[in-house]
Amino acid sequence: MSGWQTPLFVVGTGRCGGAMLSRLLAQHPEVASLSEVFNPLGDGAFPWDTVDGSTLWAALSRPRPQHRLWLQLLTRGIVIDEFRYPLAGLGRFREGGIPPLLTTALPELSDDPDGLHEELRLFVEALPMDGIGSHYGRVFQWLAERVGRRLWVECSGSSFEILPALKRYFPDARFVHLYRDGREAALSASRFPPARLLGISHVFKTSVRKTLFEPVPPEDVPRLPREMRPLVAPSFDVDAFQRVQIPLKYFGSVWSTQMAHGAAMLAGLPRERVLHLRYESILADPEPTLRRLLGFLDPSLPQDAWLERAVPLVSADPPEWPSLPPGQRAALEASCARGMTVIEQLEGRPRTVEPGKEDEIYRGGHDPESIRAELKRILVRVLKLDIPPEQIRHTDALFHHGMGLDSEDVHAIAREVERRFGVLLFVERIDFGAFSDVLSLGQQVASALARGSRAEPPSASLPDKDDAEAPLRVPAPEK
Repeated sequence: MSGWQTPLFVVGTGRCGGAMLSRLLAQHPEVASLSEVFNPLGDGAFPWDTVDGSTLWAALSRPRPQHRLWLQLLTRGIVIDEFRYPLAGLGRFREGGIPPLLTTALPELSDDPDGLHEELRLFVEALPMDGIGSHYGRVFQWLAERVGRRLWVECSGSSFEILPALKRYFPDARFVHLYRDGREAALSASRFPPARLLGISHVFKTSVRKTLFEPVPPEDVPRLPREMRPLVAPSFDVDAFQRVQIPLKYFGSVWSTQMAHGAAMLAGLPRERVLHLRYESILADPEPTLRRLLGFLDPSLPQDAWLERAVPLVSADPPEWPSLPPGQRAALEASCARGMTVIEQLEGRPRTVEPGKEDEIYRGGHDPESIRAELKRILVRVLKLDIPPEQIRHTDALFHHGMGLDSEDVHAIAREVERRFGVLLFVERIDFGAFSDVLSLGQQVASALARGSRAEPPSASLPDKDDAEAPLRVPAPEK
């Protein structure tokens, strides 16, 4: 094998965009993107400081009980995007459980993950007694060279949980900290089956001192919430699992705790060893953000050809947390507040900008793009969205499963638009059709500017919100 490279890890909370970033890195011909090596190993990722090869392989290949439940969900048609092992090959693992490296990491590297798993076994079992960090470095380098790449980058979800071990066993490692708006991360986790399993397991642990993945003594089962009793091992009712409701604020609190602890651990490292990278920045402006990433990983890596392949793969839906019902939204924001404060500190800026803090009057003329850009800034301020205005597309839906505007939001936005542009938008009643997307609202503003109508005061043109007919807010599904 070639010489030892500086260890490179993408770290962060759960549901922070690591799967997408790993797929983008995999497009580079010189980078082996090692996706989800540590996460499936769980607490067994670093069982000893020193170990020989055969003992290490036994730890790496031992099926984890949570993956048996994954298989039950998968065979019932429940999608787990991160599970990459071909379903046609599940037969031999159905009873004993799938080896952790076959859930994601090896299927991402090879069309023959079973063959690669066997080759890796032969390599690992021959390793001598050594520190576990050195062994992982050898394994990662072997995998990179096996797939024809010179550089490896490991990326595991919820890797902040193992960050102390990464710092200990890889003392010269460099870290890409990928982070995301906690409200979106929590909402994503609430719909992600493995995260839901862990949430239920937390209830088991506090109620009966057993995890979801362990047998529970019959006399302890009544101490569990009634809706969770059908999930007790060895039985597991998939339909009951689907029905269990986990408060969204639980996922917000998990994200917030991970964010606070992880950022604190990174703060103690030299600045040149950490790159803080926001997931929303990749979505809003992928090319310069990805150039910065590649320059941090290795300045000698070619960029242009990779960007031509990677940038078209970047796509995103509008943020969904603003469409939550007011009560859920408030609880989610409260549970994420601690972590969002950490993001503010990382970025050196306030999280939101209150209406009225910028120039009093829009001065961009009649140019349609300038009007739309200002409207996006207004949306971010009034709705208190924690995303760059540029991430909002002209045609993103503002109602229902888009940004989830309701009657109160429409009135607030209309007043701010009239104040900023100095125009009278609506003479008698609000036309809610004008708020379908930024394109439509921009046309309404352009028409008002063209006819030169000025706002009276701004509120004079707006009926009381209780008198206006508005679309109902439709919350995103919890499942």
